[in-house]
Amino acid sequence: MAKKDIPFTEEEIAHMTKLRKRPELLERFAAILEISDGENGEIKSADEVEALLIEEVRKLGNASMGQWAKETEARAGAQHQKENPGSYCGKKNG
Repeated sequence: MAKKDIPFTEEEIAHMTKLRKRPELLERFAAILEISDGENGEIKSADEVEALLIEEVRKLGNASMGQWAKETEARAGAQHQKENPGSYCGKKNG
């Protein structure tokens, strides 16, 4: 039976566009999907799968927070420069 290609929705395209900018998050989602699909061929108990998923969700949270912090710091720096032209926002030497 041939599978029919289903076109991506606008929402799916928007999500993929965002994930391409955040490869760490894409990697975490891929790992979660792999565990959920059981693609590695090894049969695991529900407890094992739950433990693996919990670990991946923790990694996803950590990667998300790291990405958020980087982006927030960049936005704050840009806003500071806009509001205070000529000032320097960063660590002092020494």
